Amino acid sequence: MDGPEEYWDLPNDLEAVGKCRHIVTDTLTEWGIRRNVVDDMVLVVDELYANAIRHVDSPIDRGKPAIGLRLRLSGRCLGGEVVDLGPTWVPRPRDPESVGGRGLEIVAALVDAWGVDPGQVGKAVWFKKVLTETDLPGAGRPHRVLDLVPLSGPGAKRPRRTPPPFGAPPGTPT
Repeated sequence: MDGPEEYWDLPNDLEAVGKCRHIVTDTLTEWGIRRNVVDDMVLVVDELYANAIRHVDSPIDRGKPAIGLRLRLSGRCLGGEVVDLGPTWVPRPRDPESVGGRGLEIVAALVDAWGVDPGQVGKAVWFKKVLTETDLPGAGRPHRVLDLVPLSGPGAKRPRRTPPPFGAPPGTPT
């Protein structure tokens, strides 16, 4: 069963992370996903987007669409990916004494599967969450998203366009 899918080109800018949270919250709520799952997926995307910014960051690219975000609901599987033009990396276990570097452990705890797929340029970090019957659309009461900042045009909630193929670099023509 195919379901809804959305794609956004995102800027390489930490100040945009808050807007990204609103995008994910608004989209998953619109799809009828239960609030606790929405909150978990916001945290997952937040971590992956911030990591992409951290690993792609260069003064030349800052603020430009260098990162892509896709969300997809197919049957009981909620999936997503954050695609960036940065170097492909393989996560390594962190030293228990280190102060940071626990974000991917949080991601792993909140989803059923995740991974890194290298592309010709950059990489796609993907995740999948299998939903229970009570998580599925219509099972929960959607919550209201306040103060959603328009991302394009007067009053627009988010840009809509045909998404590029999974794993395609951000800005790929459709």
